Amino acid sequence: MKKEKRSRYRLMETSDVIDEETGEAFPDILTADYASFRFSRSPTRYRLKPQDIDKFFNLHKRVYGSYNGDDILLDLNLIPHRTYMETGSLVFLPSTRDMEEFIKSKTSQARRRL
Repeated sequence: MKKEKRSRYRLMETSDVIDEETGEAFPDILTADYASFRFSRSPTRYRLKPQDIDKFFNLHKRVYGSYNGDDILLDLNLIPHRTYMETGSLVFLPSTRDMEEFIKSKTSQARRRL
């Protein structure tokens, strides 16, 4: 069974705006509810290194065992894109369990609303 890619777009509802080329609806970015993230334990504080900024997905892989979802981790840390990060900046790494629970709950909520 193929594993579904995780990204911030899976947490969003579809909008009414349709892509003219594909005929698919764009995601509504205002429907991703990151404020509802719940921590069951304190997140790990981590200082970014140059290699983390160049390839943020590798940090996500080291911590969570998957390349999928690095954009969700950026969003949870209020970082709009990796180009906004600086060496030495502090990011918070939620536990694997908290990330899994959040993604699972938000993905199922977004699907129910479709």
